[in-house]
Amino acid sequence: MSRERNRRVRLRHREAIHLLLLAAAAGYYLYDTSYLSWLALLAAVLVPALNWGVSFFLLRKGRMAPKASAEVARQSEGLSFSLQITPPQLPAAIRGEMRAVNLFSGEKMKKKLAILPGQSGELELGRFEGTLPGVVQCRVTKTRARDLLGLFPVPIPAAAPVKALILPEPVPFPGELARSGIMEDISRMSVPGAEGQREWKDIREYRSGDLLRDIHWKLSARREQVIVREYAIAGGSAVPVRMRWAGTPEEIAGKLSRLLGLLEGLRREDLPFALRVQLPDGEELAAGSMEETEAVLWDLLARPCPAQTEGDFAEDSLPEQWLEADKDAIVLYQDGVPEEVLS
Repeated sequence: MSRERNRRVRLRHREAIHLLLLAAAAGYYLYDTSYLSWLALLAAVLVPALNWGVSFFLLRKGRMAPKASAEVARQSEGLSFSLQITPPQLPAAIRGEMRAVNLFSGEKMKKKLAILPGQSGELELGRFEGTLPGVVQCRVTKTRARDLLGLFPVPIPAAAPVKALILPEPVPFPGELARSGIMEDISRMSVPGAEGQREWKDIREYRSGDLLRDIHWKLSARREQVIVREYAIAGGSAVPVRMRWAGTPEEIAGKLSRLLGLLEGLRREDLPFALRVQLPDGEELAAGSMEETEAVLWDLLARPCPAQTEGDFAEDSLPEQWLEADKDAIVLYQDGVPEEVLS
């Protein structure tokens, strides 16, 4: 703290000396309008101006670009930010401010920055301490340094902000939607997962959640890594999945946890899904894969939480049956009426 105070005192001394020199040159010019007094006044004005221009030219080569630890992160993993520094060609300390905000929940993080002369590489900015999912935007603002003479602040061009998506932990869904007895007419709601109705499409490396029955054991032994068969579902329709994007941020976070767990369960069972997310204003967003679902969440979680706490689906778009993600459970609906709680 004392070092910062001493530095400010030194800068004020430099500014005071410059003002005294400028006042002396102006007084000398007013007292004696000779060629020499005119040169002294011109130097007192132009030297600081040229100094500022040269400093700005050198500093504009510096870049401070924020980086996120991951583009998509789970809340349990956490999200942290760093600053990629390309130093300017000027031995001057750079000051600024890092601001991160969750565009959905409004949670914020702010940190003062002090970058030493010649520092390069990555500067850790810290972990974003948020409790809710959302798209977090991080930017570096108010970046500036002193000119070569230490008289005036010089702005530094700010880099583009970086965004990252924080998703809640999925609530594990027991799956086995295709087993007999869970729903009387599962065939009208989804594609049965029997082997005979799956078409072998390709092979690929094992991913978390793949079924043991899909492992290609001989090829895995030959390649010395786990290889699975990838199937495409032949015929049938997708499982209708619905979610109302309404409620408090905490309620929507609970619904998302249930929804993500359900979609992972459907993937384990090789059941395609047709997701519809209904907003309170009547807008409806659709997704038919995990990648499309992630794109929908990028869109929704980059908006503030809707002020309305209730929302419903348009009756003409509802199927006979669907699964709905609520904050406490996955519910099976039949003709618009909740029929069974599945988890």
